[in-house]
Amino acid sequence: MKLGLLGFPISHSRSPEIYQQLLGEKLTSYTLYEYDTKSVPDLSFFQKNLNGLNITTPYKELFISQVTVSDEVKRIGAINTLAFIGDEILGTNTDALALQKLLPRIVERFSSSDETIILGDGVLAKLVLKIGSEFGLRLKNYARRSHGDLNLLDYSSTSLVINACSRDFIFKAKLNPDATFWDFNYSSPMQARIFHNSQIRYLDGFELLELQAQEAILFWQNPTLN
Repeated sequence: MKLGLLGFPISHSRSPEIYQQLLGEKLTSYTLYEYDTKSVPDLSFFQKNLNGLNITTPYKELFISQVTVSDEVKRIGAINTLAFIGDEILGTNTDALALQKLLPRIVERFSSSDETIILGDGVLAKLVLKIGSEFGLRLKNYARRSHGDLNLLDYSSTSLVINACSRDFIFKAKLNPDATFWDFNYSSPMQARIFHNSQIRYLDGFELLELQAQEAILFWQNPTLN
């Protein structure tokens, strides 16, 4: 199976090692396609060279009108996994599938307050808000475009902050000593270092990435629209 990841920047990606562990000898290659927005190829390039493609920031919304997706994925408005089957291209969103499993579990385990705060206004933040509302979770959303410097806000009312901002944002605000900071980014040493000597629990996005990969493999093995 020939797979790849499209995004920018993605040199930090741990997807190659995850898929190698999950697929073993079934994985022929996993290629990182790091293109800026001015040079990204069209889908025919990937269709000729791959069986499946993962898509990350900033391209999750780019190809959705060019591929076949379910009504639910249309409502989400973003895709992160493509399957190339002959002339047909099917798309899905394994972010949503993974978060449906992981979000309620994390909130139940680490949130001792009435309110969970989600940072960001991109695809992942919107998914957390959507899925959270479906599970009856109480979420408050802060984003840099609407709230300015997120490090200047008051987080004293929450025990769980979920960071869905891009990797360039480093959270430095004060949290309660028993709080948890769930960072959807992973391999972010600058962010991890801030919490290293504190009581605050730091969770990175690796478990979410693993679940996304498991859902992607299921989709490639049985490429149907749910």
